[in-house]
This record gives sequence, C-alpha cells and structure tokens, in this order.
Amino acid sequence: MSIAVAFCVDTWKGHTVLRTVGRRKVTVVYAEWTTFFIYLGIPLLVLTGALFAGAPNWWEISALVWYFSVFVFWCFYALMVTVIEVKSFKELVRAAGLVGDSTTGSGDGGCFRTFLA
Repeated sequence: MSIAVAFCVDTWKGHTVLRTVGRRKVTVVYAEWTTFFIYLGIPLLVLTGALFAGAPNWWEISALVWYFSVFVFWCFYALMVTVIEVKSFKELVRAAGLVGDSTTGSGDGGCFRTFLA
C-alpha cells in the first residue's frame, strides 16, 4: 500500500524516480511522453480500434487495457523502488562498517558477505 501511495505522489510530482533510474538521467519530456502513452495513448488507440471494429463491449475492452497498462507501469515502478532501496542498503552497510559477523562482530564478512558480493 505504501508503494502505491508513493507511486501516486511520484506521478503527481513529476516522476522523480522514473527520471533517476538507469545509467543516464531521463529527461522530463521523455518521462511525460512515456506516462502519456501509458495512461492515455495506448488505451485511446485500443478504444479507437474497438470502435472501428464494431465491438459491442468497446468500453470494457478499453477500460481493461487502461487498467492493465497502469498496473504494468506500477509493477515497473515497484521494481525500481525495490532495486534502489537494496542498492542504498548495500551502500549504507558498507559505509557504516557493518560487514562483520552479527554475533561476534569479528569483521570477517559474516552475515553480509554473500549479500554484498
């Protein structure tokens, strides 16, 4: 639920997570066009195609396509947030020097050795 709220807030504030993911920064224009196609472009194309095809349930088809496209975009957002949080955790553990054994504090790598590899 908290990722869904963060998704809505991030969308409202200009897709800050979407613009910072990857090896290069995504421009605001690219992020806005991407979300335009996800939220409106693809569902409107499907709506137009269903109307021209004469489908009796054109509204149901377009609503399901809209729901699916937003859901896929949300799953991508949740994956991005998870990856960013895991990378941040790794950096925090390395910076704090907590890579030792959790029971003895020996400093041999211990519980985080395989995770940080």
